[in-house]
Amino acid sequence: HSSRSSTAWGVWCLGGTSADKRCQRDYQRVVADFRAMFVRSLVDEHGMDFTEVSRHLSVSRHMIARVYRRVPDGTQ
Repeated sequence: HSSRSSTAWGVWCLGGTSADKRCQRDYQRVVADFRAMFVRSLVDEHGMDFTEVSRHLSVSRHMIARVYRRVPDGTQ
């Protein structure tokens, strides 16, 4: 198994240095923030409930609720 990140930003997050690990954490945070904003948009702006969102995204309602509650960095 390679030390390369399997993320889309993997080319920038190679190896095991602290900068590479920080890059991977930053990428993961950005993806989690986007996911939270996307789920919130489906629920709040498009009127979907957690069950509908979970079916469309093929994840559990519990996961949708958890993602929905996430407050993206930089927002209140």
